[in-house]
Amino acid sequence: MKRGWILFWSVLMELVVFVAVYSVSEFLPVSTSWKVLVIFSGIAGTIVLGFCLIYFWWAPNNLFFTFVPEGRAMAVVRGDAFKEILMQWQGHALAAATTPDGKVDIGDIIEASPRRRCFGGLRYYGFWPLDDIYLYSFGWTDILENGQVQPHDERMIDYIVLKTTLYYARVPQAEDKQKLPLDVDLVFTVRIINTYKALFRAQNWLEFLVNTMTPAVRDVLTKKTFDEWIEKKEDLGDRIWKELEEKGLIRSLRSEYGIVLLGVGVKDINPGEGFRGVTMKKVVAEKDKEATIVGAQAEKVRMETVYKVVQEFGETGKLVRALEALEKSPAQGAKWVVATPGLADLLSTAFPGRAVESLLSDELKRLRESLEKHMNISV
Repeated sequence: MKRGWILFWSVLMELVVFVAVYSVSEFLPVSTSWKVLVIFSGIAGTIVLGFCLIYFWWAPNNLFFTFVPEGRAMAVVRGDAFKEILMQWQGHALAAATTPDGKVDIGDIIEASPRRRCFGGLRYYGFWPLDDIYLYSFGWTDILENGQVQPHDERMIDYIVLKTTLYYARVPQAEDKQKLPLDVDLVFTVRIINTYKALFRAQNWLEFLVNTMTPAVRDVLTKKTFDEWIEKKEDLGDRIWKELEEKGLIRSLRSEYGIVLLGVGVKDINPGEGFRGVTMKKVVAEKDKEATIVGAQAEKVRMETVYKVVQEFGETGKLVRALEALEKSPAQGAKWVVATPGLADLLSTAFPGRAVESLLSDELKRLRESLEKHMNISV
């Protein structure tokens, strides 16, 4: 219900109570003492009803009154011009003046002991509609305790959080040293120390903060390659912080916009959309390359060991090795034609006293039968 209708129905209810009390005291034939009792009861009931209306209806709808939750602040405007700040934060207050050293400005949140209020965060802010609570559009993404990213859609809010808070933002398509586009997920710690500056000196203080950090992120990312950054992501956060500090941006955010940047961290770094597959292919190719090198080294060791033994057995070892190679030839259903130069001399040396033709005939016959039987190979 709109605030105009809330005010109308509230006044109507108060009138009904007043008329009921007046009718009882004026028209019923009761004694004077009873009339006085009825009148006082009516006044008490009107007060109770009025408080209930304020607490449960007016304040939640920012009608003359409002609730300021703990650790938050609200801005009051009069005719869309700034009037004052309402703040509720135990142990803190608003600075009334600027200190000589310039470290504290008017409206800065400082540690102090403000006066205690009977109704806590319930505040009277002014006469509506002349005065009103300032509303603005705000959307943000924060980080839960388990590290999960939780987005909050942009909507109209009437407060600003003063407590130290973790926010999340993504810097897209930032190039590394090799011009590879990367998406950098940032986690940064922020605290607001001047509500007026944060709300009225920037269109949207969080967007302004992210836009301020983005050029520093892009500049720092070009110093190394993607592979170097993902090895130590914390180095990227430290470099971004130093970049912001060296350019005076951290000091400017505090003094000009009431934003204290307490830390910058990198949650993740990933290749941009369309480049992830290329990066994965590169990784797979590197792994295949490593596997090939390892396999080649193993084969080298195996060959050195085998042929060392073959050399120890001389000509007999060479013959055995040649016959083993024929037996292990993988050719299912294929046909092989084998020509081995010097085979006759090799057989004569390995089997002295026997005719070469006989040896060749016997060995080839035995080999042919074995291969044809088990491997279907015609020699």
